[in-house]
Amino acid sequence: MSFVFLVIFFAFSGWIDLPENVLQVSFGWFMLAWFGSSLAILLGALAEEFELVEKLWHPLAYILFPLSGAAFLVDALPQEAQYYVLLLPMVHGTEYIREGFFGSQITAHYDLGYMALVNLGLTISGLSQTMKISRTITPE
Repeated sequence: MSFVFLVIFFAFSGWIDLPENVLQVSFGWFMLAWFGSSLAILLGALAEEFELVEKLWHPLAYILFPLSGAAFLVDALPQEAQYYVLLLPMVHGTEYIREGFFGSQITAHYDLGYMALVNLGLTISGLSQTMKISRTITPE
């Protein structure tokens, strides 16, 4: 919600233009939020069961941020690199948001169907893992 207020503030102050497609930007944020939520549920459940997940996640998170698409345009990468970068689902959401902001000024590469399938898989895996460990955990 604060993102919307920031965009409105910066737009009315003249620092940025309003997005070309507000609904596209909103849906892109929804897809990224769904990805983050489902990944958090899965990692939280796995970290409760395996200590190694908790130790490895923090360094992996630092590696994933630069690969999320926030720092680069997929179109600016070589063709071979585009294929591998587009295997990461958050890149699709970032590119979709970027297209909503800039529209015809950029060439965005995304597949929201792929991102939705990955999000659904993460959600189902996370909820089933949570159900599995809920049988063995006793509240303190």
